[in-house]
Amino acid sequence: MDQEGSFTMEDLQCPACCEVFEIPVTLSCNHSFCKTCVQTHWGRMGTRQCPLCRRTERSSRPPINLRLKLATDVFKKKPEQFMAKSVERCSRHNEQLKLFCRKDAELICITCTSSRSHKNHEYCPIAEAASDIMKELINRYNPLKKQLTTVEKLKESLVELETYIQECKEAIKRTSYTAHETEYPKKALIDVLQYLGSLKHGVWKRMERDVHFSSVNFDPNTAHPNFFIKDELTTISYGKKQQLPDNPERCTSRMSVLAANGFESGKQRWDVEVAYSKEWYIGVARESIKRKTTVFINPKEGFWVISNNEESYWAQTSPRTRLTLKAPPQVITVELDYDKGKVSFSDAADGGSIYTFKCKFNERIFPYFATGIKEGSTLKICAF
Repeated sequence: MDQEGSFTMEDLQCPACCEVFEIPVTLSCNHSFCKTCVQTHWGRMGTRQCPLCRRTERSSRPPINLRLKLATDVFKKKPEQFMAKSVERCSRHNEQLKLFCRKDAELICITCTSSRSHKNHEYCPIAEAASDIMKELINRYNPLKKQLTTVEKLKESLVELETYIQECKEAIKRTSYTAHETEYPKKALIDVLQYLGSLKHGVWKRMERDVHFSSVNFDPNTAHPNFFIKDELTTISYGKKQQLPDNPERCTSRMSVLAANGFESGKQRWDVEVAYSKEWYIGVARESIKRKTTVFINPKEGFWVISNNEESYWAQTSPRTRLTLKAPPQVITVELDYDKGKVSFSDAADGGSIYTFKCKFNERIFPYFATGIKEGSTLKICAF
């Protein structure tokens, strides 16, 4: 904010998302953020601290900064008002430059309008010219931005196609190899009957019959605008915000997305690869969760979720429960027993139990996924 008390363009940018404020709120430490940004930060950290100075905030609903809100509204309508005022003077008449000559595309003073150089030319106030030029630049920028997005998508497609072709070459090379038959000595093979009668194998066969892996895909209609969904709706990555319709199903208060299919009975199971995201939230959520306003992630609000924040693992209970794991899991198995009211998490590598929620479901339950706000954070639903 300058000496006169007005706002500069830098004052109108949220320190968290570096975008122009959307509903700015001011904390007791006098730092301002977008309402969604600060609520998302609190939900991720589990405490109400300022993202800049780490000072604890007393109120769970910090007040809206009306001056900032009015300033951002004005900026969106008339950005030229925030441009620095020129103090240059005319080199010919030593008067302040206040007009813009459209024919010669240069700044002029009042006396210049009657001089031989600019007489009978079309001119206008500098602010009006700046507004017209800004609109023209925006009109030229938007098509270029769309073309850049198209080129980036084409580049990604070419990379994926190249990988697919390479895999085909390797497959052809492997299938063209003729293996020699090997003669095994007697009693060299595993006694299959012995293992078929083992307790572990019996338990595994029973689980295979009672619990089946569910075909889970991300629902693009529920994805936060910062999520990019690819690989046939099985992979999400955090990136730059997209212009998407704010439909009722879309999650906008948190960086989250739901699966396309929900469950109202039976046992379901799916695997989630978490190796490429330093921060993540996975589990299940009720269909009726609040998607536009921020709430804490816990069973009371309709979430049964575990999380990781820089290799610190938590069960999102109220209060949170810290989890101690032998090693950072690469793939996590989620098992939902709707009828018994259980949600279990385990390490897919060794089957080691991580945490189990016990509850009672009374509506449709959807797989729930979220990442942090670091560029490239990725979650993937494993195929079977």
